[in-house]
Amino acid sequence: MGRIIAGVLAIAVLLLAGVWAYRLGAPHLTQAEVQSKALDEAEYLSGPRGTVVVSAKYYPEASKLVNRDGLPIDIQLSGCPSWFPVPYALCPPISVWAVRVHIPGQTDSTYLIDGTTGAAQVLIPGQSPR
Repeated sequence: MGRIIAGVLAIAVLLLAGVWAYRLGAPHLTQAEVQSKALDEAEYLSGPRGTVVVSAKYYPEASKLVNRDGLPIDIQLSGCPSWFPVPYALCPPISVWAVRVHIPGQTDSTYLIDGTTGAAQVLIPGQSPR
């Protein structure tokens, strides 16, 4: 029984090491790539109506994002794959781009885009990072 537990722990440690190696060694998306991704997301949600990127800012650690009031931004991007459920603290930090997009006739939207995978999440108004 002890060997089975040790084997499972060894596999978990190897998977975590692999996730960290992938995250730290994977190429990061460029500003042009994330701006294109944010425009695609905005146009998918609201239709092509003259959407433009207002700004794009890179954050090396998504876990340290705060809004204008200094409160942490609750984001659902993790450095570990969803099929590997481990505590958040064990996952490698992820980098994100905060891309503000202007859609005519609407308030600006801010998209957080994972700097490695390109996964996107739109923030609720007022949650834009400083």
